Amino acid sequence: MLSGKSADPTETFQEGVGESAAILAKKVGISSRYMYNLIAVYKSRSDLFERVFNGEISINKAYTQMKADGRDEGMNGLKCGKPR
Repeated sequence: MLSGKSADPTETFQEGVGESAAILAKKVGISSRYMYNLIAVYKSRSDLFERVFNGEISINKAYTQMKADGRDEGMNGLKCGKPR
C-alpha cells in the first residue's frame, strides 16, 4: 500500500466476494455476472444449485427461479456489474 493506509477488504466487496468471483469466472469461462448469480443460488437454494451442477438447468434459469420464489438472501443484496 503506497498511501500508508491499510486496506479494508470489506470496504469494496461484501463477504469477500468480488475479485475472487471475477477470477473464478475467468478460469471457468463464464461472465462474472453468471458467477455472482451462481454464488447466490449456491448460498440460498442448494436444490437449484445441485440441478445446475448436474446440468439439468442453466445458471440463469436457477437464478430466475430463486428470485421468483423470493429466496435470494444469499448475497445480502450484493449487486454486480457497472452502476447505471
